[in-house]
Amino acid sequence: MEPNEQTTKNINFFVKLKKFSSYCILSSLTKYFLFTQVQKIKRRQIHKLILELQREIIPQTKIKSFTLPGIIRSIAFSPCEKYLLVACDNSNKAFIYNIDMENRQLVDEVFLELTGHTNMIKSVAYSPAGDIVATGSRDCTVIIHCVSNSNIENYGKQIFKFPSHTDWVRTLTFSPCGKNLASGSHDKTVKIHCLDKTNINLYGIVIKSFTDHTDFVISISYNLNGKFLATGSVDRSVLIYNSNHEDTENFGKMLLKIDKFSDGVSNLKFSPVDDSLVIILWNDIKFFEIFEVNNNKDLTYNHSLNAKGHTSYISAVCFSPNGNYIISGGCDNNIIMHGPIYEAENREVKASIIFKNDSIKSIRALSYSASGSFFASGGDEKKINLYA
Repeated sequence: MEPNEQTTKNINFFVKLKKFSSYCILSSLTKYFLFTQVQKIKRRQIHKLILELQREIIPQTKIKSFTLPGIIRSIAFSPCEKYLLVACDNSNKAFIYNIDMENRQLVDEVFLELTGHTNMIKSVAYSPAGDIVATGSRDCTVIIHCVSNSNIENYGKQIFKFPSHTDWVRTLTFSPCGKNLASGSHDKTVKIHCLDKTNINLYGIVIKSFTDHTDFVISISYNLNGKFLATGSVDRSVLIYNSNHEDTENFGKMLLKIDKFSDGVSNLKFSPVDDSLVIILWNDIKFFEIFEVNNNKDLTYNHSLNAKGHTSYISAVCFSPNGNYIISGGCDNNIIMHGPIYEAENREVKASIIFKNDSIKSIRALSYSASGSFFASGGDEKKINLYA
């Protein structure tokens, strides 16, 4: 079904106003057209029309930089964009910093410290609602912390501590609905933790374990609607599972295995707008389109694009909120923007260095805020850099 004429006119109207609109307005308009006014139109068709809304809002001006105790391993913006969650080496704590939205600055004094681990934290994640955060550590545990402003009594406190793994917890991600948390570990497993408060029998326990990888699990990612969970490993494979908890018969079933890689998988991310999956190998970036087949019971894929530009190990990746750009960071000290994806020719995505690290330190963590207003990076330099 094609977008009707009136919808197209409305979108074009807002495109003309983009130079006078704030980042937050652009994000709100995007969500409005995607999820309310045009629910019956395929998301990808509308997405192509609204790319212009966010084409020029790639943050490229460094507005803040400050030092932490160790190498930055993981960073995440809160959904409301008011806070930045950080994990680094040489500390058993995670730190939350406040973002001054009015002056577009990051306050370099720690707003909140999250405690409970007995070893360094390797991964952090905000829930979609922003009321809890998860931290995964070298102590083999996952901790859920309360950061809800409506729960002052427990604010900053530990809610659960999952002794889920037998080795480092390397990666964490919440399902889009916020009811499940997935964790990946050096013990070669992926665990699904239930955080659905309406499910009294399962709340707070591990409801599924995946044991198909034969080496460290490095990265995991849910797709847009939470139906699929992708896992990437040093064993040179990517596995995609049915993660739809409402499909009780097939929940946890492996749907697809992609294992024709020459290197281990260092990172992966599903697109925020469709079922495209970017897979980061040690020195290469591959872009896949995932398709449902056999009455949506199985998956297949198409290796549609390649993205190059780095000269060394690639360790971090994220999508821009509009899904049209991939941002990657690596041991060559560069942060590279790949895209626009939907205008790529001959299977190659354009690459341009947007942030050149002045030091010789590697990039380890990248994060975009929800609206695209802010972008943060961190790594071996032991600094958080905020761009707007």
